[in-house]
Order: sequence, then C-alpha cells, then structure tokens
Amino acid sequence: ELEEISLHQLEIEKIEVIGDVSRKLRILYLQNNIISKMENMIHLKELRYLNLALNNIRRIEGVHTCEFLEKLDLTVNFIDVD
Repeated sequence: ELEEISLHQLEIEKIEVIGDVSRKLRILYLQNNIISKMENMIHLKELRYLNLALNNIRRIEGVHTCEFLEKLDLTVNFIDVD
C-alpha cells in the first residue's frame, strides 16, 4: 500500500486526498505549492510527517484527526499567532 506521496511545486491549491489511497499514507510532501488552508485531512489517520512549507497557510487546523502525526513543517507560511 502507498505510504509516501511527493507533490511539491505543482501549484496545488487545496489538500484533496482520495479516501482509500490516503488511509495508510505516512509521509506527505506538499511543500512549495499555493495551499491556503489545512483541510480535508480526516482520512490521514496514519500520517506521521506532513510538509506544507512554502505555502499560503494562515492557521494551523485539522491536524487533530492525524493521530500519529510526529512532524509538521510549516516553514515560510503566513501563520497568524494572535
């Protein structure tokens, strides 16, 4: 089963993962895209590493469903830290 996907520098605007494919996914590289929101992560239960560096993320959200997430890279985003 697929455990790692690399989708960097593809001008992706949204996190859209296919249910059955994403269930066993452990590593997801989405850096250097134009993603503005952390969404549609409900099926990423086995995810260990998520790279969203160099995107347009403004808020950290939706990661509570990723029960095994160990590392989240949000380097060079626009996180609001009110």
